[in-house]
Parts: sequence; C-alpha cells; structure tokens
Amino acid sequence: KQECKENSLLFDEHTWGASQSVTESDSPETYSQLVHKTEYAYRAADLSGYLLSTQAESFCGNPHQSDELEGIVLLNPSDTAQTIEVKVPRSYLLKDRQLSSIRSKGYVPYLNSGEECESFGVATLEPFSAKTVRFAGNAREGAVKESAFHWENSVLETPYYVVKLDKENRKIIQITDKKNGRDLLDENSGYALFEPVRESIDAEQDDTTRETLFPRNVDLGNRSISQWNHEWHAKRLKAEQSSQTEIHKEEHQITFMSQLLLPGMKRMEQKITFYSYRKAIRMEIVFWKEPVYEPESIYFVVPLKMGSGWKCGYDTAGETVLLDEEQMGAVCRDWLTVDTGVSVYEDGCCATLSCPDAPMVQVGGFRFGKESHKVEREENPLLLAWALNNYWNTNFLANPSGRMELAYELTMHENFDAKTMREDGVSAQQPTVVCAAVSLAGRQPERKFLTAEGKPSILHIYPAKQDSAVNVAVKNLEHTEEVLQIAFSEGKVLRAELVTPQENVIKEIEVENGLTKVCVPPRRLVIVRLTKE
Repeated sequence: KQECKENSLLFDEHTWGASQSVTESDSPETYSQLVHKTEYAYRAADLSGYLLSTQAESFCGNPHQSDELEGIVLLNPSDTAQTIEVKVPRSYLLKDRQLSSIRSKGYVPYLNSGEECESFGVATLEPFSAKTVRFAGNAREGAVKESAFHWENSVLETPYYVVKLDKENRKIIQITDKKNGRDLLDENSGYALFEPVRESIDAEQDDTTRETLFPRNVDLGNRSISQWNHEWHAKRLKAEQSSQTEIHKEEHQITFMSQLLLPGMKRMEQKITFYSYRKAIRMEIVFWKEPVYEPESIYFVVPLKMGSGWKCGYDTAGETVLLDEEQMGAVCRDWLTVDTGVSVYEDGCCATLSCPDAPMVQVGGFRFGKESHKVEREENPLLLAWALNNYWNTNFLANPSGRMELAYELTMHENFDAKTMREDGVSAQQPTVVCAAVSLAGRQPERKFLTAEGKPSILHIYPAKQDSAVNVAVKNLEHTEEVLQIAFSEGKVLRAELVTPQENVIKEIEVENGLTKVCVPPRRLVIVRLTKE
C-alpha cells in the first residue's frame, strides 16, 4: 500500500519531465524521463488494483478458485448514499471454474475488458455499507415493462428532464428540469451540450509558439512582474459529426452516442447518458490524440442559460470557495482546479459539473491568459470542462498523444448547496465496488460499518498508526459550528481523540454509550482517531 501511494505521489510531482521537454520534444532525455514518469502511474494503478481485489476477495471469504459464484457483494466505501444499476459480468454467472486471479484484472483502473453484463436491477446503498445480491432466484432485467423514457419528434422525456435535440444531427440543444420548468442551456450560444472545441493560436494574427501566450523572462518573473499576453488571438474549432448520433436504449438508461472529427484527433467517441433512477447526466468522451507540437487546448462546452449576476462555487483542497468573493488577492480566476466539481447558479437554478477525471474548468467563457482580476457575470455564461492543453513551456509533454478517456457529470438543482455539490462529485467517481462472492452463506443481506449523523462530511477514513484505530477526516462545509455523531455499527467506540495529521493528540473527545460527538468549527477540517472496543 505504501509503495502504491509513493508511486502515485511521484507521478503527480508537477516538475517531473526534462526541462527541455518543449524546446527539444524529441530528444532522448525528454523521452526517457517521460517513460520513467509514466512507469510510476502504471505501477500505482496496478498496485491499487491488486490491493482492491485482494481486499474484496478477502472480505467475501473467497478461495483462489471455485466452481461457481453464488452472487456478489456491493460495497459503498463513501459517506454518500449510492443508487446504481447492478450490472454483473456474464463470466460471473457461468457454472464453470472461477479464478480470483482472473477477476483481479477487473479492479485495475485502466483496464476495461468490454465484457457484456447482465442487469440485476437498481439498488441503493447507504453510506459505509454493503449489500448482497444472489444470482439464484433473482429475476433478471429484461421483462417487458413500461419504459421510464418517452421519445417523440426529437424530444426525449426522462423521469427528471425534457431533452430537446436538433432534428438534423441529434445534438442536445436544450434540457428542461421537469420539477421547476427551468431551461438549462442557451439555445442561441452556437454550442450543443458537451460540444468539443479545439483552441489554438490564430496563425494569421500571431506566431503559433508558446511565447505568444507567455514570453517568459525569468528575471521579470522573479520580481513578480507579469508577462502574460492578454491580447493573443485564439482560433476555436467545433467538432464535426462523422455520422448521425445513435441512440442506445436500456431498461434504466438511454445513451446518445456520436462519432466526432476534430483537428489533432484521429477520432472521438462521445456518450451522453440519462438515467431513470438518478438525476445526474453522465458525459463520457474517448479520443485518440495525434501528437501536436503547437499550443492547443481541448474543451467541452456547457452553454448555460442564466441571467447576468450569476454566482459560482467550487471545491479545492477540501474547501468550498466562491469565485471572486472568497478567492485571495491576485489568485488565478481565468481557470479553476477543482476537487470534485463546480456549480454555477442563480435564484431557482443551479448547474453542477462534476469532474472525476480532469479537474480543470473555466467559468464564464474562454479565459486563458487574460489574467482576470474579476470574472464578469454576463448573461448566459459558458461552463467549460478544460480537458487537455500543452500551453506551458517546460517539464510538461509538448505533444501528448494516444488514447484518452474522460467522464463528467452534470446535475441540475434548484439551489446551490456545498454539501450537495460534493455528494454529486463523489457519486460521479462511481465509488461502489462490486465483489464476487463464492458463497453467501451466513452473510447478512445488508450490513453497515459506520454511522455518521450530522451536517459535516467524512472526506476520508484510513488506518491509524495505532492498532485497532482508524483516522476519520471530517469537514464542516457550513458557516456555523456543527456536530457529527459517529459510531461503529459493529462494536463500540472505545476512545476518540482529535489529532494532527502526524497523529499527535490535540485533545480527547468524550465517548458515551459507544459513540462520540465531534464539534467541528465553521468550515474547518479536523481529524478524529477512533479506537474500536
């Protein structure tokens, strides 16, 4: 586990890469350091898959091989309730030899076998809980039922939205919330939902070099003198469809699938999925990038329909921040790096974009290099998922290429709430773990491991240095002091302590009847060490 963590941290080190990676993109040193950096990522991914599969097999008490599986165990390790469609790989259903070593590949983050699955319906898992699903006697999906979706004249109606498509190419041009009748998208923006855009320097007006964006001068930089070129000229191209959008219907979801063409890409595949059981709209993109040395960016556009004066909140480093209002001094406003997501809102309408894979966004329009001191709140802002760029001029890869896969989720709410934004982001990460179970004998249909009651959120639970203890990172997103009551569902809390990140004790917390109540100051993060009886 420590090796996995160290490899992940080394890959994330932002200065990894040759200093001449841009000026000498094809030099042996540039390639060698890229190989070393990439190795850390793959090793961390492989080790995480091994750790998760080992723990899942152990949790279910599985032998290394068996003849068949009795079912699966669904595990929700997050503090947010998860409602999912239970999909089981068909290989799990075979009455044939089953090997845990083969199943382990399914836990490796970058591997997707594409194996067909069978649906066992929709299930809801409470926070920090597990639920069993037996194969025998469990009615499979597929029986004729009244559809949750209605499709007519280029308009789709889901349980949550009315979705309007362009009749010619089936791009999504409007989404209306059925609960309050609010339209989400600006139909006059020139952009459809999640429209891919490639940004580059306009060669007819500027040199297509990074110096056009940032004529770097180390001496000026050391004296905090800005060098950004606010007046650079951008060329932006929208993706073209290579064929008409296909519509794939299932019992609990409907997906719009498009093949797209964009300069700098070999090809792109886009999926936008609406569900019968959850309000989030999942937007997925797979693209095969060609190596491009000149500066470029790839965006995905959400053209919002809102009046002037809209507001924006996002989370970063565990804190919820309001754009402009709560940002410090001259901190960057042209783009944001989020933990889980960003919300743009006004009275009666909030659009939350969750970003489980790529954390950078731009709010209000295309803003790179403007060095804005304030984001103007003009009518109908663009919310941009900023997926990829090669703008910086040192250490980073100048010509990223190959297959890349990203997901985002978009959810409409009536009002902005910091905790709801975080819960949307957690759900977008799809935290539920599907564990194969050779035997379900003696296993409870549902099981809870921890209960937490109150407004604060549990960001993380991890083993403490002391035996029989865990550390719980608790964040209060409210502007008032709040209390979180914590208890183990199996066993009692013996001792509770407020500790530092190094696990030095700050103070003991009272424990009564096997549970503890943690007082968390406004917008503070605390770490509580719990020792189990």
